[in-house]
Amino acid sequence: ASTRFLSLLCVLVLCSLYRCDLVCKDGICDNDSDIPEQTELFFGKTFHYDSSLQKLQRDAHKDKDIYGAFLYPHPLPDCELVDLNEEILAQFFAEEIYSDSARDTLRSYICGQDTPPGSQPFAHRYGGLQFAKWAELGDGRALSWGNIRPNSYSSLSLTSPVWEFQVKGSGITPYSRDGDGRAVLRSSIREYLGSWAMFGLGVPTSLVGGIVRGATPTIRRDPFYDGNFITEHAAITLRLSPSWLRFGSFQILK
Repeated sequence: ASTRFLSLLCVLVLCSLYRCDLVCKDGICDNDSDIPEQTELFFGKTFHYDSSLQKLQRDAHKDKDIYGAFLYPHPLPDCELVDLNEEILAQFFAEEIYSDSARDTLRSYICGQDTPPGSQPFAHRYGGLQFAKWAELGDGRALSWGNIRPNSYSSLSLTSPVWEFQVKGSGITPYSRDGDGRAVLRSSIREYLGSWAMFGLGVPTSLVGGIVRGATPTIRRDPFYDGNFITEHAAITLRLSPSWLRFGSFQILK
């Protein structure tokens, strides 16, 4: 409860201090559009935006990307499901999500082939110190869909009344800088296992709901930063957290 209270307080402070307007960059965002109507449910659930950066951006920042940018993901070619964390997803959705058709639908959402009904994909803008130098950062390869309430019986509701769903590795955003907007399977599996281990130990953490990958290795990476590049599978991770706010969310506004 205290975690969610701090997140709500942070959003309220941001809203009260900064009243500017939001700019679409190179036509890839749609910050001045109307809020999409939610005519369908996301596996029986509704996205909530009462305490979200999406709401702040739409309410007060039509001509400048103060908090971030709305944009669609870049679909991952030849995308296939690696794994769904059914124990975590069961905290939010009914059993019907485990049918073959539902799993394929969720795969298409994570892969970026379709947009979840009622979602407002959003790349958050923030700043901070990187390599001892100040930099404007932001979600260079992640998009937040929106907040979803856990089922009433879920222990996750004791941590936060809503959890923010985000996909990591979903493609280039206005904050990608020189990056390609992708994650690789190696590091995505590491995050999956690490977050699940911490959750099992009772350590507050973000969670991973699933991973998809490109069927063919296409992403060049230097895993040991020694000049030896390898070609790896691209991957997208479905991540959950009470909030993705950070210190840099405030630092960028100074």
